[in-house]
Amino acid sequence: MPKITYTDNYAVIKTHTHSRRKAWVAEIAGRDAKYGLRRDFLTRHDVTLSEGGGKSNIYRIIEILIPLTPGAIYEYGNMDSSSTSGYNGFWVVEDKKLVEIERVKAAEYAKVCKD
Repeated sequence: MPKITYTDNYAVIKTHTHSRRKAWVAEIAGRDAKYGLRRDFLTRHDVTLSEGGGKSNIYRIIEILIPLTPGAIYEYGNMDSSSTSGYNGFWVVEDKKLVEIERVKAAEYAKVCKD
C-alpha cells in the first residue's frame, strides 16, 4: 500500500506504478448497469522526474489527489507495482482520513445514490 499524506482538503497518494498496470483511484458515484459501480476516475500526475526518478518507460512515480469530502467512497487499484494480483480496495472519508472498507459497504452506498 502506498504512503498517504494529508492536507486540509486532500489525501495525497504517491506510489510507484508499472506502465502496464497503472495505479488508479476512482470515486464511487452510484450504480452502473454494466460494471455494477459507476466510477469517476481521478487524475494521475506523473511526478517521476520531479521526484528524482529516471527516464524509465517502465516504472513511474505518480501522485493522486483525493478530495476529502465527508462520506465519499473511493475505489483504488494496482497500488503495488511489484504485485501481479491487481488488488482493488475501497476507502471511505471519515474525519478527513481515508478508512479502509469492504466492497459490500461500497455497494450499499451505490444503491442509495441516484443513477
